[in-house]
Amino acid sequence: MGKEELVLRPESRDGSGEGRQALWAFRDLLRGAEAEAVLSEVCRRGRMERWGHAAEVPLWMDPVEVALVVEGTVMASLPQQDGVARLSRGDVFGKATDVEVAKVLTDRETTICVIPQEELREALSPHGVRRQVEVGRWRSKTPLEVTPWPLLGTSPPVRLARLLLYLVESYGEIEADKGLLPVSPSPSQLAELAGIRKKRLNRVWRLFASSGLVDRTRQGLMLTDLRRLRQLAAG
Repeated sequence: MGKEELVLRPESRDGSGEGRQALWAFRDLLRGAEAEAVLSEVCRRGRMERWGHAAEVPLWMDPVEVALVVEGTVMASLPQQDGVARLSRGDVFGKATDVEVAKVLTDRETTICVIPQEELREALSPHGVRRQVEVGRWRSKTPLEVTPWPLLGTSPPVRLARLLLYLVESYGEIEADKGLLPVSPSPSQLAELAGIRKKRLNRVWRLFASSGLVDRTRQGLMLTDLRRLRQLAAG
């Protein structure tokens, strides 16, 4: 049997909350005070807009810009998934993300901040925000850490691909078109680093494995096709 064709289309969603996993949310990549500090900085740098109840937010923003929900709720139509995602404080939508949004309606009075994605990254950087896990047995644990900004505005497959490439390039070894991370993070640890719920990460991981991109070996976590992973990570 040949390798399963890798489909870069997020799964269908019903607006119940899991739909936000295709977009970027402070609550998934940042937490608590650090999230509020970044949100305040974004609002200082960006263009604030206030919309009334049941208003259609025009998607006329510049291709390098994103819109961040500051207060209120919007319903975003996701044509690739044939569904709708409910977005609230900290969620991001716009052309600079890799998830197509066809229509955005406010569910109540809503404030959004429109900002170039590069400005969003710069707002995040001064806070030194990093996500970290420790992999291995308690006497020989290896710390792995990443910065969230390369994961902004990415769907879970792109986010996981970027994370895996970063880990191998930073902590592992690369030979020809393969990479080896000498430790093997658990699904929970990968989910923690990527800011993806474990259930969703498991789905993406199974897709990667069946597509011949990753493999868990006795030596550690093997990336078996760096070329295809880099193509995926590029969006």
